[in-house]
Amino acid sequence: MISLAYVNGFSCSVNVKSMANDRYSLYHRQDVLRTYTKDVDFRHGRFWSQSELDGIDNFRSPYKTLGNFIDALALPINGTIPYVPVCYGGSFTVSMDRIQAVPADVWQRIEKSLARGENIEEISFAGK
Repeated sequence: MISLAYVNGFSCSVNVKSMANDRYSLYHRQDVLRTYTKDVDFRHGRFWSQSELDGIDNFRSPYKTLGNFIDALALPINGTIPYVPVCYGGSFTVSMDRIQAVPADVWQRIEKSLARGENIEEISFAGK
């Protein structure tokens, strides 16, 4: 995984071949990805429904979608790129030069948004 990130700047541990029947990809249409919302979650060995997530204290963020999160934090996302790399499952690697290419004030805005708590919806948005 590290060697792929070194060459490509990003890598994901998900085995796409094993998920081919479920039609997963390591790329997602950016316009569709902006509509992402946390409707279900897999935690503690089972799927949690939207109503169960709503019942977790302080879980829901003020942002309805990933696009709202991106816009509110003024994240420098190039909206002209139709497809962007994604990694479902949360185990990914990013090269240091890609991380350092993001201005420090962007990281500060992300950090501030995540400071609201530990079990919060923004973590899902930031991970995308």
